[in-house]
Amino acid sequence: MKSQNNNIIPTLLGGDLNAYSVAAAFYLHGGFKSEVFARQKLGAVSNSNFINLHTVKNLDECDFAVPSLVSFSRKNEGKSLILVPCADWYMEMLEYARDILSGHYYFNIPTFEVWRCVSDKHSFLSLLSKFGIKTPETAVISCPEEIGRATEEIGGDFVLKPSDSTQYWKNPFPYMKKVYFPRKAEHVRLVSEMIFKSGYRGKILLQKRIWGEGRREPRASVLTTYSNRRGKVIRAVLGDVLIEERGATSVGNYSAIVTRPLSPMCYELIELLDSLSYTGVANFDILEGAEGSFCLEANPRQGRSSDYLRGAGVNLAELLLADMRGEELPKVFVYPEILWSAIPPSVAIAMAKDSSLKRRADRIYKEKGYFSPYRIPEDNRLLRKLYVFLHQARQVKRLEGRL
Repeated sequence: MKSQNNNIIPTLLGGDLNAYSVAAAFYLHGGFKSEVFARQKLGAVSNSNFINLHTVKNLDECDFAVPSLVSFSRKNEGKSLILVPCADWYMEMLEYARDILSGHYYFNIPTFEVWRCVSDKHSFLSLLSKFGIKTPETAVISCPEEIGRATEEIGGDFVLKPSDSTQYWKNPFPYMKKVYFPRKAEHVRLVSEMIFKSGYRGKILLQKRIWGEGRREPRASVLTTYSNRRGKVIRAVLGDVLIEERGATSVGNYSAIVTRPLSPMCYELIELLDSLSYTGVANFDILEGAEGSFCLEANPRQGRSSDYLRGAGVNLAELLLADMRGEELPKVFVYPEILWSAIPPSVAIAMAKDSSLKRRADRIYKEKGYFSPYRIPEDNRLLRKLYVFLHQARQVKRLEGRL
């Protein structure tokens, strides 16, 4: 496949499946080869036919990232560079450096004020409440002295997580997790104190755990939206999570997704984004429990499993390029039902615990097949194939509890 426009250079910030999927979107849309900047060489973006990989230590910090990106832009003077952040820390860096980098790159991200409001879980929950969108019962812990009051307020069935994810991951400590499920009040205190001692200065959220009927696990869903440069949502794809990744840092990342029509909550979230004049990609974590649907949080970027959009017929590269060119695209909120899986689909279906979702996934698989971020025939280097085989084998072992 040859590029339709050699004058456009997709420049991506990230080194995981998120970055690879965005690069694949650009390649499949028009044969574009992406320049991927990452802090280290990772298998997800290595040995690909449509990726040139650049490693820059401390890429998430403005003092290191900005000179590297400006230098790359100057080496490609006269060409149109489109910049896409593929992780929270790159989004934060770009928000702070947008005045400098906007003179060298095109990017479609929310304003600084909107980004802060959406990315901080506490402020976003407050925003949801104003719009009447259902959220879990939440107590805020701002310092160690507030831990006891928060545990009494929630009472039990705890879920604990930092409000500011970017700052949290910049202060690592042993046994660090993305989300915690403390069984007792003393466990809440222990985990909270570990987080504060690490140097984290944000808020901690203690929430009431959402359960399905009969205290079963609720169904998790992910909504991904794209808002054009005028601040209007023009794409929104909802998917039910068939299988979630396992691992301390992998909660909230998905191995398999089944799409379905938008729910009433999806339209409420679209209205919220439009009211903020939000621009760019957003994804929302939703739980469907015994007492209804709850929105947990939002990320002002595409997620690691955002390739499920491509399976549904939505290409992020096409949307970004249309905005860069000043083209107006119509709103489309209806898509085909598809199964997307980053692991062998037979394994995903076999391991799924939600029986009704399992049956739906099995039917789609037998009728239509499936989509995978790794099933791109042109990306056929031997080392690439070997990486995919070994990576998927590791993922399956994690899911089975053997790793």
